[in-house]
Amino acid sequence: MKHVVGVDIGGTNTSAGVVSEQGELTGSIVTEPTESDRISEKVVQNICNTISKALEQPGVGHKRLAGIGLGVPTTLDAEGKLIASNNLPTLAGKDLPAMVGERFPGTPIEVENDANCFVVGEARFGSVPASDYVCGVTLGTGLGIGLLLDGNLYRGISGAAGEIFSSPYRDGNIESVLSGPGIRKSYAKSTGKDVEAKKVAEFAGKGESDAVKVMEDFGLALGYVLSYVVNLLDIRTVVVGGSLSKSWNLFIDSTKSVLSDYCPVYRELAVVRSGLGKAAGIIGAASLFLVDD
Repeated sequence: MKHVVGVDIGGTNTSAGVVSEQGELTGSIVTEPTESDRISEKVVQNICNTISKALEQPGVGHKRLAGIGLGVPTTLDAEGKLIASNNLPTLAGKDLPAMVGERFPGTPIEVENDANCFVVGEARFGSVPASDYVCGVTLGTGLGIGLLLDGNLYRGISGAAGEIFSSPYRDGNIESVLSGPGIRKSYAKSTGKDVEAKKVAEFAGKGESDAVKVMEDFGLALGYVLSYVVNLLDIRTVVVGGSLSKSWNLFIDSTKSVLSDYCPVYRELAVVRSGLGKAAGIIGAASLFLVDD
């Protein structure tokens, strides 16, 4: 049976797990600090150590390994090298698969944008209903969008399709609103209190009025942004993941309300939550070897 290591590389932590060809985790998810501000060699060492720990679990070994898939929070150039990223600054311009390959010689290694990994993994193994036109949205420290058009992953001519985070919105850009820091900023503006996004969600869940409004406004903003994507590309499924999707019930009604008002195809549009949960990034990265593009 084919097994793949999926690696979800973030600016704060790197998580890895071994995934079967059925898209199921074999063993536990291993998470270690990325230390993204360190020199590139140290960052890669941390990534490799995380992979090794995932492989050291019982029942898993290199002989059964079909490949290592790396999901990264940045775009890639035509040669597969990472383009400048706030999350992985010292890896800009680096050939990450080659660097990781020095630690795992002979093992095929591929790298892809993490939102692209997410949408492919969800379409193959997650909660996405049968559809050839899918928008995958990851909401967390930042915002990511991956696209399946006519059943195929759409990267665009420069590999940056879906990278709308820097597009203007209100007094800043889209990511400054649709992210954990955006929620934190909105709550601070409303209350004068500086608390993390997950705390704002916790307050909203308990009915605290300012927090409830912040989360509802977040949902409205998500709806407005997605309406452009849905209408422009005739999307039929939107799947929402990332750490903020844990608070789905606090904002998704507002999102659907906007989509209903502004998307002519709304009756044919499915808006679903990630079916892979916290494993979405790992299974998505493993999908680089489990799904034909």
